[in-house]
Amino acid sequence: LPKSVCDSKGIGVQAVCLDPLFCERTTMRPDLSRILSTLFKLAVISFIIGWLLVQFDVTPEDIFNNFGETVRRIYDMAKGAIEWSAGYIVIGAVIVIPLWLISVLFNVLKGRGRRND
Repeated sequence: LPKSVCDSKGIGVQAVCLDPLFCERTTMRPDLSRILSTLFKLAVISFIIGWLLVQFDVTPEDIFNNFGETVRRIYDMAKGAIEWSAGYIVIGAVIVIPLWLISVLFNVLKGRGRRND
């Protein structure tokens, strides 16, 4: 059944909707469930970021009063974490990358063998 829909420029176009539930979910009209879903996601992300900042002794006062210092502290902690983990990544890659390459080669050879059958 044709349904009138507006494109991004507000021009009406005809669309055929074979699945009414899909068409309802994809309309441009924001509905309450989408708004609540977005608010819930923002609350969860805010909670996680807040918890992480507390773990690094960063308070809201620190952020607002000493913004430059707070950014520098966060940068220094991130840099330290990257430096700490880099060695482990390199050591692990010495084993993981060759095994991955062998796996890819076996899959390629197995795929060629099927084509020849």
